[in-house]
Amino acid sequence: MTTPVHIFLSHSAADEHSAQDLQRQIILALQPHPAVFWSRATVPTEEFRAKAAAFLEKTDLFVAVLSMNYEDSADVRWEMTTALDMQHTRPELQIMTVLAREARAPALLRPCQTGLPAGETIENQGIPRDRQLRRAAEAAVAMLAAAPESNEIPIGKVVLPISIQDLRERLLAQTDRINHAPLLALLKRLIKDVLVKRVVLDTEEAFKQMREQTRLSQISIAALAQRAEPVQMDLNSLIERLEESQLVQDWRSIFIRDYYHFTSESRDDSTVPPFFVPVDEISIRKRST
Repeated sequence: MTTPVHIFLSHSAADEHSAQDLQRQIILALQPHPAVFWSRATVPTEEFRAKAAAFLEKTDLFVAVLSMNYEDSADVRWEMTTALDMQHTRPELQIMTVLAREARAPALLRPCQTGLPAGETIENQGIPRDRQLRRAAEAAVAMLAAAPESNEIPIGKVVLPISIQDLRERLLAQTDRINHAPLLALLKRLIKDVLVKRVVLDTEEAFKQMREQTRLSQISIAALAQRAEPVQMDLNSLIERLEESQLVQDWRSIFIRDYYHFTSESRDDSTVPPFFVPVDEISIRKRST
């Protein structure tokens, strides 16, 4: 492929050095594929937003390089909100965050994929800086490769008479799994209520951070179980209180497709890992009398 990818690095002036070094690493990671990066250095102030919007219209990857200074500039805040708005109509636009220095990510960016493990930064850590830049660049390349072509997900055609209580019971039955990712992914598909979905996203982030801390041996298995308990209780409570008015219109079809993977034509289209994947016929031993 010779068509260059367009990448927009969004950062505060204080993080210019980190952003430039990350750009160099992304260029190396993308080789031999060419890349075009946004640069405001030669753009007059009065033309900044018009030209930045034009570049965002063809951007493949938006990377927010975060620190405590990220939201200090009105222009940087505009870059962030504009990219998030465009992503609704441009599924090929991917958004990733990378912590340059320790900071809390802006609320709007928390659902986005991170280029480094939870809590890790490019600067001011015991981990070598070059290694962090390389890992963030590799995450950016992987995200570009996985970009979808459409936001539309086909809905299964099979409809079963599932009530809201049936839904709650089946979802609650999955809360004792070690890996909550399939359950949380399904909940995000089913729920339309913004406040309820926010709770799901917060729960997902909490589990993600605890798993990462355990992987890095920052907390013990016993501490993990203790920290996970209140998050688990919140998840159970959310499911128990789910109302049909909080769900998308086609929630039954989505549930059938992603929970059972019921129709063969939808299996490859769904992004949610299946709960049940039959690999063979079930054999029942005959009982002797």
